[in-house]
Amino acid sequence: MAPRLSKLRRKELESVILTKLKGDETISDEEIAREVIGCSTQSVCNARSNILRHGTIDAPSKPVGRPREITENMGLALQGKLQEYPSMSQRAQIFIRGVRRSCV
Repeated sequence: MAPRLSKLRRKELESVILTKLKGDETISDEEIAREVIGCSTQSVCNARSNILRHGTIDAPSKPVGRPREITENMGLALQGKLQEYPSMSQRAQIFIRGVRRSCV
């Protein structure tokens, strides 16, 4: 596996790709990889793809594990259950109302 590009080279690659996307330069990916940066053409393609998708050369990190809070849809589903079963225990009702407030 090839070593990662340094921060300086990644920044330079990003600026070259951005100028190419703006139409200021007409340079191929092979020329960028071989002459300007010194990396593989696949690295240039991946960097361009990340810029087009995420606006930066680095893709956002993926969160690991379970989400930290209940989403609005989950809160609405819980509130619907509370309306569906009004004889629910008082502790469950307090919990669901508290969850609903934290989502808003």
